[in-house]
Amino acid sequence: KERATVLAAQSYGCLIVAAAGNESDDEDSPDTEGYPAWLPGVQSVGSVGSERNHTYFSNMGKVEFAALGENVISTIPGGYGSLSGTSMACPGVSGAFALQHSAVQSSLESRLLQAKSNCQTDFAEQFTKKQWQRRFGFGIPDCARWVQ
Repeated sequence: KERATVLAAQSYGCLIVAAAGNESDDEDSPDTEGYPAWLPGVQSVGSVGSERNHTYFSNMGKVEFAALGENVISTIPGGYGSLSGTSMACPGVSGAFALQHSAVQSSLESRLLQAKSNCQTDFAEQFTKKQWQRRFGFGIPDCARWVQ
């Protein structure tokens, strides 16, 4: 059912961004399939902390982008609180895509290519390419570069 919904939305030109999931235990955890994030064409979002470190709980494997997902201030019943998870990271990437969509008048494919090639990756040297891609995908969105 999820696949049919995603395919229908994509057929109308919608960009689907989904949280990668929070089933990881540590940096050595195996790739964990989270749906709908693992469906083809879905932009999967992993979580990083304030120091741009991969958060232990964030699923790895199929991750396209990463964003702050640890200790994010959010509304909770009765007020505000700090929450963590890839669902807290996902709005950051969705918002970056919305900003890009409003500023860049080009096809979805062109905007995706621009986004994937314009992420913050300046801290990638501490990882092998495979380690980086499992955790951060293309990197952390750089909104200023996404709207050029």
